Amino acid sequence: MPSATSGTSPCAASSFATPAVFGAEILSINAAAVENFTLPVPEGIDVGVSEPPTVNLCNVTVTYTHPGQNDTIKAETWLPLQNWNGKLQAIGGGGWVAGRAYISYIRMLNPIADGYVTTTTDAGQGGWGALDDWALVSQGNVNLYALQNLGLTSLNDTASIAKSLSTSYYGKSPSHSYWNGCSQGGRQGYALAQRFPTAYDGILAAAPAINWAELIASTLWPVAYMQFTNQYPCEITQLTSLAVSACDELDGVKDEQIADPEACRKAFKPESYIGKSFTCDETASQMRISSAAVSVASAIWDGPRFSDGRFIWYGYDIGTDISSLANSTCSKDGKCIATAAGGITPAIRYFVDRDYSSNVTTLTHQEFDHMFRTMKSTFASNLETNDADITEFREAGGKLMTYHGLTDAAIPSRSSLHYYQLVEKTIGDVDDFYRYFFVPGLNHCWGGATSHPASMFEQLVSWVEEGKAPEKSKVTFKLPNNGKSEGIQSSHLRQSSAEYVRNGIEADVETGSILVASPSLTASSPSTTGRKRSSVTHDPGLQGHELRKTRKVSRACDFCKSRKARCTGDRPCAKCVAKGRECSYDAKYTRGRPPTPPPSDIQPKFAATVVMTPVNNYSGFQPGPVDGRQATGIGHDMGLSRSYAQPRESGGPSRASPELSMAEIQGQVFDPTSGLTFLHRALKRLSAQNMNGLAGKGRPASDNQPAGDKPLPDYSDNGLSHMPDQAEGKKLLALYFDVCIATYRILHRPTVEGWLFAMQRNLQEKRVLWHGVGRAEAAIVLVALAVARLHHEKSKGFLSPEAENQALLASDELYNLSTRLADEETGFPRLETAQARTVHVLYLLTTSRFNRAWYFFGNALQLVSALGLHRRANSKRGRASRTDYIRTQCGIRTFWTAYILDNYLGVVFGRPRHFHDEDIDQSFPDQVDDEMMTVDGPSNPLDTPGDCHIDALLFHSKIAQIIGSISREIYTLRDISETERLAATNKLMQRVREWHANLPLHLGSIHPSMLIPSYRRQATVLKLAHSHAIMHANRLFLLGNPSEAYESQIEDCIRAAKAVLETVDQLSQEGTIFHAFWWTHYVTFCALVVAYMWEIQQRRTKRWNERQDGIRLIELAERCHTHLAQATASNSPSRRYAVILEEFRNAATGSNTRPLMPAEQTETMPDVAQNGIPENPLSINAMTGMNGQAIGSDNISALNDGHLFDDWHTTDWLDLDSSVGY
Repeated sequence: MPSATSGTSPCAASSFATPAVFGAEILSINAAAVENFTLPVPEGIDVGVSEPPTVNLCNVTVTYTHPGQNDTIKAETWLPLQNWNGKLQAIGGGGWVAGRAYISYIRMLNPIADGYVTTTTDAGQGGWGALDDWALVSQGNVNLYALQNLGLTSLNDTASIAKSLSTSYYGKSPSHSYWNGCSQGGRQGYALAQRFPTAYDGILAAAPAINWAELIASTLWPVAYMQFTNQYPCEITQLTSLAVSACDELDGVKDEQIADPEACRKAFKPESYIGKSFTCDETASQMRISSAAVSVASAIWDGPRFSDGRFIWYGYDIGTDISSLANSTCSKDGKCIATAAGGITPAIRYFVDRDYSSNVTTLTHQEFDHMFRTMKSTFASNLETNDADITEFREAGGKLMTYHGLTDAAIPSRSSLHYYQLVEKTIGDVDDFYRYFFVPGLNHCWGGATSHPASMFEQLVSWVEEGKAPEKSKVTFKLPNNGKSEGIQSSHLRQSSAEYVRNGIEADVETGSILVASPSLTASSPSTTGRKRSSVTHDPGLQGHELRKTRKVSRACDFCKSRKARCTGDRPCAKCVAKGRECSYDAKYTRGRPPTPPPSDIQPKFAATVVMTPVNNYSGFQPGPVDGRQATGIGHDMGLSRSYAQPRESGGPSRASPELSMAEIQGQVFDPTSGLTFLHRALKRLSAQNMNGLAGKGRPASDNQPAGDKPLPDYSDNGLSHMPDQAEGKKLLALYFDVCIATYRILHRPTVEGWLFAMQRNLQEKRVLWHGVGRAEAAIVLVALAVARLHHEKSKGFLSPEAENQALLASDELYNLSTRLADEETGFPRLETAQARTVHVLYLLTTSRFNRAWYFFGNALQLVSALGLHRRANSKRGRASRTDYIRTQCGIRTFWTAYILDNYLGVVFGRPRHFHDEDIDQSFPDQVDDEMMTVDGPSNPLDTPGDCHIDALLFHSKIAQIIGSISREIYTLRDISETERLAATNKLMQRVREWHANLPLHLGSIHPSMLIPSYRRQATVLKLAHSHAIMHANRLFLLGNPSEAYESQIEDCIRAAKAVLETVDQLSQEGTIFHAFWWTHYVTFCALVVAYMWEIQQRRTKRWNERQDGIRLIELAERCHTHLAQATASNSPSRRYAVILEEFRNAATGSNTRPLMPAEQTETMPDVAQNGIPENPLSINAMTGMNGQAIGSDNISALNDGHLFDDWHTTDWLDLDSSVGY
């Protein structure tokens, strides 16, 4: 703690230099010494002490204005006359009041008594800040300058003024600065973290009033709902008591509190109490719970909704006293009215109606909608305070703590939880700088059965200055009826988020938490998290006398160089370790040959830290592992997995972000020299693209999609506006069967065409779409039309991502309607339901929604298994009952299509398969075209040879079986010798050759360009599947020292990659149809990896310049790399593949070893085509919005090494394959 300091100057205005406040003009400075000052604390206000202190202070008020804004703002600062502790603590306001009100002064007494300089501001409102005084500048015109001052500007002004006054009075500025506020003060604290990240070192923001428009909607909703429904119950209090009684012991202890509101929402059924009698305490009469009370209470707990039923914001937690919110009064004649909460009517008067004379007493639901939308736009830039990207506050070393009571009747506690979750989703793990506590039994800021956590501010100070992160906080809890605490169960303690002191008996309470991995310094290393902002960070890698013998550093890492900070010069450097950053040396070095940074002695170790979040209390949170075993979690946007390690031994907190110098990929940790580190860099770039680049506009909506997939539009109509007419529908179905599905022929074409005809007739006759057809059948038709329409639009090409999104609206609408009908299907599983779900998966894959497709595919697999489609039909049962041949064959086709997808999606995502060959005895489908099938059997003999569309499905199923065997036997996790692996490869390659030899002529020997469209697509798909199987089996032998023993495997692999690239190049030359096929993108990615890896090996053996065929192969690869980068939307897997490939080459190549391609020799700026996408694949970073990441002689990673991939394992290849699914 700093030594106590007294003022060096008298407490007079002349002692203070004029503060420099950006954009402001100082009007006056008034100063006066005040001794033996105190204030009485009104009843019901908890300031943390039983008696307010008596203090001596120098009271300085600075009055200033912002020229042109017609404002006058007063910032009041109290400076201790003696014993200043060297620190600043600012106090927030409440309600519509910024500060300088009675409650602010009461809350300033403790800080000044503890030796803090303390400060507050009125933001130009004056007095108590009544809206009547400042909300409007004139009739119809909102005072936006005043809102800006209240919401933002005055907060930073006050910090600057208080620091300046401290310097003048004590001769030095504060060593640490803190903010302490609740409600409006909590919102102000969040605004400081979001907009002024360097103003304060630590912020305690309790029950923050963020999302201001939503808060007003939640507060007004109880009264509004009673008016909408004409229900004015008076038994709300009793219903709340019933809820508390029903949910009290869900946490294992009877204390008349609800510690788990979400569990109570599920357990408590208010409708079951309708008609229950009770004694009203106020009237001493018998009453009954009415349906109106149940309706109103349920609406308050659920939260406000638009008139069409859509969600606006969260309601109040069950157990909260909502009687004041749902207040109604009744006259003698039986007429009742609802009374709005205190500052809500003025808010509507001034910020919605903007009329001094407005006096709103009733609202229709449509007027409520208008009220919310108007306030949302009015407060968007000043009071909303919901920007989740507080990265700058984190990087400045700031710490943020929040608590919120679960019986808060002013601000729903789920508002704070929502923001906490949003920050986690936006910037990753936050426990190194942001902690959130929820407190059962605590009302708004204080009051209720639980006291506010008075020690939390001291915990914040300890976190900032000593690096001691708070794990729990102490409150006082009052048991009912002077009950004893001996009956407390441990399950209750684990559900709590604070340390409880019940009736004076202290009980340790374990915080609900989620464990995540993050790097921390070793136990012996001094913490750097509590440093002053202006001080030099202590080097944790140097101890004792070594501090005096710091070696000279000739090259600083990129981060230290950008900050002009001292760097230890090794990799990772001490500062990057302390801040949890990736330590890179990629910046251009201009003083000769760049020195290679030596490896650091300080390696981050992974430790379990605790995020102060509830477990099993709120939807959206799942309990994390509580031991040291490995688990996975989802990171920001890219689905980055993290490891969960053993609890750390160090007491210091972790401040690391997911961007580590030790890469975390698929739950594994790789050091900076790992060959997979380039994947981590690629994912960082993609994450930055999602936040700042082309995909940025869709980010808020895509946050609601699995793993950040492109969002599906939310249609409010019946979904039929894009239903094609009869002629167009027939063309689209023909496109679906002839081109779109290729081998996945699970539907009987004549049957589907009949369904389409019936559905179009239903539309004409104004009947429900699925009348006479069935919901699942109608869903199949709609999703088939969606796939075809999507393919048709993609085949035209798009000039911009916006044009693509607009073109996809029609197909997305058809898909949405299809899923809606499938969801409404009831009864036992049917084949049509499984077929609909399978085609849904194909549509999602085609629209680049990979992760959502994975989740839907799980549902389709369950249906397939439930129907027993993986088992051959019982022949005895077949003789006993007549079967429908068409239906039987469609079931077999559906299974094998699911089997193919299961194998290939498992490879793409790097995840286990669901179907296992030993559990399957299903036969392959009969080789009969749809037109030749009848319910009784095929119309032509099965032994009659001829071309058939089902041949492609049959052979695709067989190659999928081989792919599964390759994954099991060659990429096995068992420890096998290279000899065994080579033997397995040879055996499986023989199966691949036999498979190819048995292909029908139209699928294996005739060039696809000579075939009709349907056979052409099938032949192309199987050609790619054949090449992929060869690469999958042989690519492991590309690495390591060249050996004649592997020569045939390497040649097979290179030929297969070349075949893929030639096919893709041809497809792209023929038109934009390449962009429509998700599987083609993945195989192209695999082929490019093989080509680039082979290039590395050739360069190592000094044979590169001798191989003209190699030069041609890489030129072909460069063209296909461009095709891949240009394929489909900016947030698609194909774009991810292209960025990952660029980082792959960046990690593996250097100008001193690889001759530049002609495009590289001539290009200084990326060529941008009409669609805005660089034509040069080595300039893809221009597309992703990255700076200074070009691949060339000036930017060669320290990882560039011809031997970089020598130690790759089989799992490394799988990690690379599945990188699109991170």
